[in-house]
Amino acid sequence: MFKLTGTIVSNPIDVSKKHKKQSSWKAIAIVQFKDDFCDYYRWFIKREFGLYLNPPLRGSHITVVNDRLSDINGDIMDIDGIEIDVYYDPNNIRCNGEHWWINIESEDVKNVRETLDLPKDPYYGLHLTIGHATGINLDICEYSRIYSLNRDKLKYYDL
Repeated sequence: MFKLTGTIVSNPIDVSKKHKKQSSWKAIAIVQFKDDFCDYYRWFIKREFGLYLNPPLRGSHITVVNDRLSDINGDIMDIDGIEIDVYYDPNNIRCNGEHWWINIESEDVKNVRETLDLPKDPYYGLHLTIGHATGINLDICEYSRIYSLNRDKLKYYDL
């Protein structure tokens, strides 16, 4: 397992229409990393599959809170600026035919969520999105997903 350290940013700048539309009833907090983590793993995927992935809108980050304001007990601004450690296995890259991510583990994130009376794990689980495919790359992405699921059987090449 490798370790990354990031900082919680509460209510980050709206970068999508969806975020702007939901900002009146939803709270968002992310662990932001000041590095090129996503670029690095997108490069591996490009090299392995010839697949170009669009980067996440907010760069390398993990979503800590993406919940209704009414479900949160406390002020989300109280967690702003907290440093968080996360751990990941670089051989555990996942995709669903469009999005690529790495599952992460973090007691720090679970503790922060618990202090806000939220379930320890977010709805989509703890993960760091690497990127997503669009257009013609979706076909390549589906092939890559199937290949990566069977990679252990093929014994071909590790990322």
